[in-house]
Amino acid sequence: MTNPNSIGDGYYGTGAGSRSNGWSNLGRDAGNFGRSDDGRDQLSGERGDIRSLCEDQIIAALGWPEDGHPDTGYLGWSSGVILPQGSRERVVDEIRQGKILDWQADWITSQVRGPLDEPNGAESIFFQIKGQSVNGEQPNQRAVALRELRAIGYITCDRDGFNNAEKNVNKESILELYNKCKTPQSFFQEAEPFLDDVEENNGEAGIQKRATYLVAIKNLARMMYGKKYDYYLAFEKLKREAAYQRERSLEQLPENVGYCQTSRGQANDAIVNRENLDTGLPPDERCEDSACALPEQGFYGVFDGAGGEKNGGVASRMAAEMAYDSVKYKEDIQDAQGMAGLLNRINECVYNDKLAGYSTAVIAKVVDKGSGGKALLYASVGDSRLYVYRPTEGVYEMLNDESVEGRALTNCLGTFVEGAGYNITKQYGEMPLYPGDQIVLCTDGVTGDDESEAMSAGNVGYYLQNSTNPKDAAKNLVINARKIDDRTAIVVAV
Repeated sequence: MTNPNSIGDGYYGTGAGSRSNGWSNLGRDAGNFGRSDDGRDQLSGERGDIRSLCEDQIIAALGWPEDGHPDTGYLGWSSGVILPQGSRERVVDEIRQGKILDWQADWITSQVRGPLDEPNGAESIFFQIKGQSVNGEQPNQRAVALRELRAIGYITCDRDGFNNAEKNVNKESILELYNKCKTPQSFFQEAEPFLDDVEENNGEAGIQKRATYLVAIKNLARMMYGKKYDYYLAFEKLKREAAYQRERSLEQLPENVGYCQTSRGQANDAIVNRENLDTGLPPDERCEDSACALPEQGFYGVFDGAGGEKNGGVASRMAAEMAYDSVKYKEDIQDAQGMAGLLNRINECVYNDKLAGYSTAVIAKVVDKGSGGKALLYASVGDSRLYVYRPTEGVYEMLNDESVEGRALTNCLGTFVEGAGYNITKQYGEMPLYPGDQIVLCTDGVTGDDESEAMSAGNVGYYLQNSTNPKDAAKNLVINARKIDDRTAIVVAV
């Protein structure tokens, strides 16, 4: 393979990444790059050129033959790499399908030389940080440098290292950190517990404190990894594009499917038609609801990160991604047991991901049963809801509430149960469907918990009956909900 360093000697990088499996709060904290009409980063000068080149080269390096290894990358890494048409789209799609994994990009990144691979690199970085912490021209420079020292101290020596960072951190500490974290992927993974600790131990100021220490983490990544960081950012950008495919699918639904989501009552960007709903409730950017829709397969899912639990939004997004990927690329589920099995497998992955909290889940699939008949397959964990509205008969409430008085969940994704293991899905089944039926999947932000905020099954039927189409029905359910919570609704007309 051609030496990746042929692109030049400058060390550039900006932004922040995520944990190596893509479910990190670092991804939540990081701002997205600006985009131009042609999809290129809106970056100027040499830094933008370098980053675009790194992105092209990471795509080239990931384009090895199926039976090959990354070191046989057939497109090469030369500075004049020209990608065949469709290369980017193919790589993004293969990331989406799980055919390209993080270890492959991590391997590519490890082949690039960074500042700490050079003689006296650690000494240079240490004196730069130490100098700014004492003699920085601006107070904020000194504050950021001190946070950098504390981050190094924490990651290498835990709390004691944090508390005594100014006195004890030295160039050997930086080398120890680099030996522990050879790539930006591993560095951000090691930084995650540090940022969590900062947030959890600073009360109401925790989120703001986390943001300020994140700046220090980014600065350290730039200094320690240099060009490696650019390749890391390029792959993270491709991963974000792959993740957006599920979100874009919610914006391009057919006429018989409606979707609406709000964050604490405010309309989320992913809402169909991007209508600005004004529900009068306080906004909250940390929406913990997620959803997925695959109309061609007749599959839909709604997931609610457990309120108040650490990283519930991470769990719900992870569950939605896994459900989407499994049904789109891997599984043709044709019975209720298959739906339950899917949730059980998702539960195992959520449980074993150290960054994910808990989530509810309700999934539904419309399948053909021969002779023109259809049936609804469904499975659920937690207190999200599933209804079937039949104009001639009213509303069928399909699920029991797996919570105590609408508050504490008695079952959710992210748990291991004695005797059952990961097989926690208790509610699943099949129901015949007829023309004119409508299916509703929603989180408890729509249906509410106690009497003062509850939306009954009869209320659900009323909004379906008095809406002109599924899109209006989903919006009406969300607008008229009374619980101050994230709200998500999907309505499917059979």
